[in-house]
Amino acid sequence: MVNGMAKDSSADDAAPASDSVDHATTATSDPMGRKPWAIAAAVAIPLILVGGVLYGASQVYNSTGESQDDPLNAVTVPNPDGDSPECAEFLAALGDELGDAKRVEFADPAPDAAAGYRLDSGAPVIVRCGLPAPQGFEVGAALTEVNEVQWFNEPDPVAEVTDSTWVAVDRPVYVAITLPEDSGTGPIQAVSDTLKETMEATEPAPADIATDDGTPAGPGN
Repeated sequence: MVNGMAKDSSADDAAPASDSVDHATTATSDPMGRKPWAIAAAVAIPLILVGGVLYGASQVYNSTGESQDDPLNAVTVPNPDGDSPECAEFLAALGDELGDAKRVEFADPAPDAAAGYRLDSGAPVIVRCGLPAPQGFEVGAALTEVNEVQWFNEPDPVAEVTDSTWVAVDRPVYVAITLPEDSGTGPIQAVSDTLKETMEATEPAPADIATDDGTPAGPGN
């Protein structure tokens, strides 16, 4: 269950509400909002930041004119822990459905340590494992708990961005899911359940906030 989300007949169409959590985090007013560290985005998104590298939307995936059964085009992004045992077990345990999204194959060349799904509309949902620490995940960053898994999301400064990427930050490796805005909560809840089954929870480790000269603003600095 998503903390802070009212249970009603429209719950599957709603984004999980934010809840403050005990990791030096703060509440966020738009937890399923837009963010700069996006792994994948709709064709309308002009730029995507992954591990400090910018990608054009057409390089990530192209859902224009694609049906639910079409192979999913996705780029390979940095995933230093993608070949870890944790990722192998997690990806093998993912089901054929994440909420209303159904599993599809990736078009060649397929990205490593990833799983692709599509909604009935053809909109893609992408799960990736073993990624670098997300941009903006610093001390004080807001986290949202979904089915006992802590997820990080940061709004995107580009107003046109409608997809969002959530990163699980309380597991031995970083796992991300990119969602269209109409996906509901089913996909992220399903991924959270699989994470609980396959990986032990760990303490989130946000980076120190850097000062103007680039040095960490931690104790003693």
